[in-house]
Amino acid sequence: PAPESPLPIGWDSKSASTEDSEKMQKWKRQMHAWYSAHKDLRKAQQVIGALLLTSNSFEDTVWLPTFIDRRGRYYYRGKLNPQGDERSKAVLHFAEKKPLGERGVYWLRVHIANCFGVDKGRMDARAQWTINNWDALVAGLAAPEDSDLYRSNNDAPLCAFAAVYELQAALATQNPASYCTGIPIHMDATCSGLQHFSALLRDPVGGHYVNLLETTTETKADIYRKVADLAKARIAREAAGMGKEQALAQAWASVDIPRDLAKKPVMTYVYGATLRGVAEFCADFIDEHHVPVPEGTTVFSMGFYMARILFDAIEDTVPAAAACMRWLRKRAQQHGQNGPMIWKSPTGLLVEHDYRDYAEKRVDIRSCGLTKIVVREQLDTIRPTSMQNAVAPNFVHGLDAAHLTFTAQRMQARGAAMVAIHDSFGTHPCDVDFMHTAIREAFVELYEQHDPLDLLLKGIGQQDAEQPMRGTLDLREFLKSEFGFS
Repeated sequence: PAPESPLPIGWDSKSASTEDSEKMQKWKRQMHAWYSAHKDLRKAQQVIGALLLTSNSFEDTVWLPTFIDRRGRYYYRGKLNPQGDERSKAVLHFAEKKPLGERGVYWLRVHIANCFGVDKGRMDARAQWTINNWDALVAGLAAPEDSDLYRSNNDAPLCAFAAVYELQAALATQNPASYCTGIPIHMDATCSGLQHFSALLRDPVGGHYVNLLETTTETKADIYRKVADLAKARIAREAAGMGKEQALAQAWASVDIPRDLAKKPVMTYVYGATLRGVAEFCADFIDEHHVPVPEGTTVFSMGFYMARILFDAIEDTVPAAAACMRWLRKRAQQHGQNGPMIWKSPTGLLVEHDYRDYAEKRVDIRSCGLTKIVVREQLDTIRPTSMQNAVAPNFVHGLDAAHLTFTAQRMQARGAAMVAIHDSFGTHPCDVDFMHTAIREAFVELYEQHDPLDLLLKGIGQQDAEQPMRGTLDLREFLKSEFGFS
């Protein structure tokens, strides 16, 4: 059921007390979560319906039409597709099946650990985790809803089930290496947007935190933990000080700032995350974890304070990427009203960055179950704020699309199948070793043989603009990085 409003219909927000206003804001956040949950439920029902229709009505092989958007990013058509929710990913296997081989058995074990969230350590450690927990993994197949191991999996429980099911079938044969399977094994980037900015700028600091460099440690670098720790340290300093936000800092100081609180802001930073959006995310965290709110302040003020702290921590962690994003916004600002910004991607595709003004009219109608519609008319003038805010996301989306394209070309030349979800690449278990190499070689090629910033400046007619400073990162070190895609 939807959460009930704490205040009667017709309450006056202008004359309401601070306490009542806070109650209403909390209820609005709860309603937003409720609507989102119902939207997810309807989407899940549509996916399951599409799955049943596909499996009952057609042949085993399903073709997925694919298209690219104006940045070059690849998408699949249809409700049932590999970029859909976990229900889709768990049941969609390659139509062509290939023998596992010895390395395929190994990679399937790594994949199982990844699906259970055991993805911070070396690949050998992940494969060993699956071996160590094998009896419990197989026992849970009969009734996963009764298995503590499966029920505690908040990462990819259905994909985990599918992978364990497949490996169990392989191990039940006399020769598991000869078992033929179509299950895709995915390898994911570490915060791909920041990977591209770090490579573009040859930034060794950012490159370290997003695993462009091989490490001597047994676990991968964790930029989310780093940002959370920086935020925690600053809050501790401000809580002990005498500043005007001391009370807010002291309230947050009572909370152990978790890695997950930093993860979403870090992941979305280069894709246009706003302070307000992150503040609302932090406000939800406050409600969920019962963070104490000082008297005389509001939950949103608390959230906005933490959002600023997290943004500052991100920029302190990857200052070169933050500076490049400001540089890109300046390019859009100088472009002004000169129409859309168009530049070449390293693949040769023309990337179009175009946000026009529009006029909206609300129209009352009674037709097809609708009572009101909004008619939007596009104008000839440019929306400067949107052009500036979206240029960095569109630029980096073009780069990760180019990386996918260069990787796919290598996979095709090898005769290896590939499925992709932007910065998560998958193939047959027996071909994962080759895909690892292809991913890294394509990434190095992208930045050794092309200068995306120069392509941008030429496209928008700003060749004379000074480019951001480059660092000393050796891109070829990425060829040795185990954790860059893992």
